[in-house]
Amino acid sequence: MKVNHLLMAMTLGLTLSACSANKQVEKTTDHFIQALEQQNWDEAKALTTPESHGFLAWLESANFGSSEDGDVEMYQYQILSDKTVINGDSATVTTLDEFNNESVYRLVKVDGKWLVDFTIPGMGDMEQQTQELNDLQETLDDMGDAIDDLSEQLEDLGNEAR
Repeated sequence: MKVNHLLMAMTLGLTLSACSANKQVEKTTDHFIQALEQQNWDEAKALTTPESHGFLAWLESANFGSSEDGDVEMYQYQILSDKTVINGDSATVTTLDEFNNESVYRLVKVDGKWLVDFTIPGMGDMEQQTQELNDLQETLDDMGDAIDDLSEQLEDLGNEAR
């Protein structure tokens, strides 16, 4: 009988611990989304991994979340608690917005604190990607200039042939 009570107490303790952890990651995610919506970039950075800061800086520079008149566009969402998953030091929290779109936020535990991993998987360092895109744009501009020059030369040749 004592063994059953001990097992029940252990099960209850683990369940409460899991619920508490779920609430922590969901609360962090909720605060992060609110910080984005309010364009509180310092708060958003405080809730994210250091690797996320470059992407947040890019969003800030792009005036993310503002309408054409400068107002912040707010949207409704809910956290789908039944889809929250914690696996050791990583977690996912799923939200559903007013248009029935699901978004999944990845979180990692860093020094005992849950932080949102707001990076683009596979994109690498945002500054490096920005530089590569700028280099590509420069190459495309050079190609456009070369095509314009070639077009002028062909036009001149066509005029000479007449």
